[in-house]
Amino acid sequence: MRSWGFPDARLTPPGADEGIDIRGSDLLVQVKFRAGTVGRPDLQRLFGARGTGTQQLFFWALGGYSPQAIQYAREHNIGLFTFAKTGRVTAETPAADKVMPRSTGSPVSVGAGYGSAPTAGAYLAWPVLAALLAFGFVFGVIVGNGDGERDYGAAALAGGIIAAIVFFKSLPDVD
Repeated sequence: MRSWGFPDARLTPPGADEGIDIRGSDLLVQVKFRAGTVGRPDLQRLFGARGTGTQQLFFWALGGYSPQAIQYAREHNIGLFTFAKTGRVTAETPAADKVMPRSTGSPVSVGAGYGSAPTAGAYLAWPVLAALLAFGFVFGVIVGNGDGERDYGAAALAGGIIAAIVFFKSLPDVD
């Protein structure tokens, strides 16, 4: 948010924060890292947390938004962003679109470092997963089950699962 025109944006300390994750003199931001969609009540709480202030409101969500939430955000000028674990961010409302930097006409990637540049992993995540799964499969076939008879299917599946776990554990966590 700092690189997007809010130089005093700061993470809120842990504890009772009314759901606000980032504060600045001109903004309040809430971030939800959950698979389900964000509904209108979540946006109403953000709007209420502002009180009589004039800060711009932004909401970041991994799972997207319900149609009612998007309508409420448009009515109250709340910037909605959808993000992926890879760092890809998409503006969902006009208020979000106004502050999001544009180098191309497509959504941008911001990486997992609160506005840092995207890492190579942000662009290579799925090809790397595919390569790890292939490696896990081949490893499973070579190792077998160790009792002299090779159970290729189970061993390959186990190798692929281990590779997938290693891959997903390596992705950066986002609040």
